[in-house]
Amino acid sequence: MKPVPGEPRPLLRVVGERPADGDETAPVPVKLAGAIRDYAISRGLTIGKLERSRARFSASLYLTMSDATGRIWTMRISNHLRPRVTGYALPNIDLVTFDGVSGKRAGRELIDRIITGNVVWFDASKTARCLPHTRRRKGMRQCRR
Repeated sequence: MKPVPGEPRPLLRVVGERPADGDETAPVPVKLAGAIRDYAISRGLTIGKLERSRARFSASLYLTMSDATGRIWTMRISNHLRPRVTGYALPNIDLVTFDGVSGKRAGRELIDRIITGNVVWFDASKTARCLPHTRRRKGMRQCRR
């Protein structure tokens, strides 16, 4: 899928190595997300929430934080790449750790880049899309627009 000019794109960082066995999945990066949250607090960011993905089998965690100017930042921390079609708003930063544990240094660098203004900010709440209704999604969560 080609990026559309003018549309916001998350800053993507990929760390760690995929498990040697293709069937093995990496653990949910809960400790990594907690360490990044604690670092963000120590650097002066205000934490809104740290929540898991609504998707049942997803290992994604979403860290919402705001900076001194009041801008709200969303960081996705996961052990897999984002699916192309999702009802979630685009995160400002997407940190993927294929092994589920590495990435603390990358997370700290990303927090520092937010503070110094070296990450392009966009209003993530305006990027959420309504997914088309399908038989499988019938009766599931409705779009909030």
